[in-house]
Amino acid sequence: MLREVKNSGIEEFKAAITAFRNNYKYILNSLKYRYISNGQIKVLKRISYGVQNFKYFRNRILMAMA
Repeated sequence: MLREVKNSGIEEFKAAITAFRNNYKYILNSLKYRYISNGQIKVLKRISYGVQNFKYFRNRILMAMA
């Protein structure tokens, strides 16, 4: 099916196929695990408003997601 879409000659489809192939493992991973941490990160961003050190903020997010 991907070959048929790629051979259709439509540039938008070619771009979509390229993006799909480049991100294949990430797409499968998102479908397999269904775990989204965006909401948790948003809460941490709100709590950490005004933190001057990005390294500290990054470490706090990584620790919370562990």
